[in-house]
Amino acid sequence: MSTGHAPAGIADPTGAGDAFRPGFLAGTAWGWTQTRAARLGCAMATTVLESVGTQEYELTSPDLIARIERAYGIGAARAAEPRLARVS
Repeated sequence: MSTGHAPAGIADPTGAGDAFRPGFLAGTAWGWTQTRAARLGCAMATTVLESVGTQEYELTSPDLIARIERAYGIGAARAAEPRLARVS
């Protein structure tokens, strides 16, 4: 499987894998394809990559949707939006 990547300015790689995993698992639990679930995981990981420290970031639905759109296009973002809008 290849999903491409979500561009990020890497400040600190610590925790990126730990952020990818719950995004991927959540997407899988929601019945998403592995590719779609991996895209969410990548969007979550880029949030972590751009922050310094182990948990110095905030995951928000609008930010994740925007990251998915920038990396994978509007179609991917719109497909994820209904489910992510319900996550707080």
